[in-house]
Amino acid sequence: MGTEPTSLRLDVNLFLRQVALNNGLPFSINIPNPSTRAAMKELEDDSGIRFDNSDNFYDDLKI
Repeated sequence: MGTEPTSLRLDVNLFLRQVALNNGLPFSINIPNPSTRAAMKELEDDSGIRFDNSDNFYDDLKI
């Protein structure tokens, strides 16, 4: 995508054609569920469980 007005016009036209072809947005919009939000917050807060190696990780998962 360029920044010239002509290019912007083409970009918008292409997007709108995709909307028409897909009967909606040409991509999915997913809102995280509460469990995913909690996991994301845990990562942001750096409060998740850390493992020294993959064996300990898999032991925690019980697999």
